[in-house]
Amino acid sequence: TNAGGVPPNLATNYVLDPGRVLTLTFRALVSNPVTLTAITNVVSVTSDQQTIPVVASVTNPVISTDVGVFKTVNNSSPWAGSNVVYTIVATNNGPGLATGLQITDVIAGGVTYVGHGTASGTYTPAGGLWDIGSLAIGGSATLTITASVNAGTAGTSITNTATITAMDQADTNPSNNTSSAVIT
Repeated sequence: TNAGGVPPNLATNYVLDPGRVLTLTFRALVSNPVTLTAITNVVSVTSDQQTIPVVASVTNPVISTDVGVFKTVNNSSPWAGSNVVYTIVATNNGPGLATGLQITDVIAGGVTYVGHGTASGTYTPAGGLWDIGSLAIGGSATLTITASVNAGTAGTSITNTATITAMDQADTNPSNNTSSAVIT
């Protein structure tokens, strides 16, 4: 049912000759899929000649998983002009395969991008997008980003954050979708 509790009427007053087929296709957004384990679609058909409804249904499982992100820095108290290496690890804690996985990690002000490395997906420094793609159950992916600490940052706190920004599945534990590393 939709938000109001009444199923939508998708087709009315169609005349179908014998042997003809009417196909209706629609997309629905599940607003809170974490609370569901399955979605059941039910269709009911009546006509002037068939007053008792013909009912059919199909049940589809809702696939979810828990991907967490953890970020560290190799030196939390660097000198201006020195390099730091941020390490971002994404881990699929299950119970399902993660697909369409993207993490955003834009380099914070106070540091300048030097380089990066990953064996999983691609990282675009300009937008900070790490496009991992798929991550198996129990699998992990690692991205390292090297940055130079800017002059004039002594005594300031610089926070760099990585956040899961896209995944095809519902995430069962959003509390581990963001992680930060701080240098001072």
